[in-house]
Amino acid sequence: MLYLTKISLEFEFLHDYFFIFGLFLQIFFMVFLISPFHCFYLQFRKGIWITFIRNFIPFGKNGVRFRDFMFGDILTSLIRPFASLVMSMCLINCRECREVNSIGDCSRKTFVCLIVMLTPFIIRFFQCLNRLYYTRMPWPHLANAIKYCFGFANILFSWLCDNGKEYV
Repeated sequence: MLYLTKISLEFEFLHDYFFIFGLFLQIFFMVFLISPFHCFYLQFRKGIWITFIRNFIPFGKNGVRFRDFMFGDILTSLIRPFASLVMSMCLINCRECREVNSIGDCSRKTFVCLIVMLTPFIIRFFQCLNRLYYTRMPWPHLANAIKYCFGFANILFSWLCDNGKEYV
């Protein structure tokens, strides 16, 4: 037997808007990262943004610093969680998925997910080429660049095969 109380009736309208909390949390985090206030480790937040920008503009740097290397290495390690994040954002924004309680068109085989999964390998590839240019040592840096090319190809071909597309 179902007993409806005044409290359950008041909060029933929130059932359709449960996704707002996740969106609010992500928006709050981004606003927090770009806020110019001198609290909550401003220098650290500036360093994160500088590292982020330096790694997405691969040319014209004066070598790869440790924090750039670590940033690229961590991104490479987090490929699957980033793909899951893209899928979860799709599920949050898909009204049909919420109403029918299914995944609908959301999966890890979308084009956006492919871009998110390939970006860390592209960053690491350009870091290896940058280190090769400045150190003139082909052994570790050229081998690592080839390794990231194979990782790039592995993700691309597995995405193409899983989507039923043929490649020539």
